[in-house]
Amino acid sequence: MKRPRPKAEYMQKVVAKYRAAGQAWPTSAMRIAEWAIAQNLWEPRPRSLVKQCAHEFANAMREEYYTDPQGRRVRTKHALRYEHDDKQRLLWVDIFEASPSQMQAALQLRRHQIVGDCKQLKNDLVLCQLSNDG
Repeated sequence: MKRPRPKAEYMQKVVAKYRAAGQAWPTSAMRIAEWAIAQNLWEPRPRSLVKQCAHEFANAMREEYYTDPQGRRVRTKHALRYEHDDKQRLLWVDIFEASPSQMQAALQLRRHQIVGDCKQLKNDLVLCQLSNDG
């Protein structure tokens, strides 16, 4: 089983504190963030700002599409994994400029993500069904 990273564990504890404080539930991540900041349970760190900015750029690139002459919507920016300083990183490429090997790696990464999402969805669905059958 995949173990959460320390930051994710901390954020999960903040969610538990939010709920224990009797705040609205179900709720949005935005509402939890507003509450956590007001309670001094979260504050940005300079490195966090760079990560947040990078995350926003990644989301924007993920949402960039082109409509081809046949009317198909095609995502133009794709991420692929590479190693740098013994760490895995993501490199973004443009579908119109990437080499065939880069696009093969990027599409393989997306296929693996889809498979992982489907496996997690199945686990969630099974638990939901078991919980509702009792």
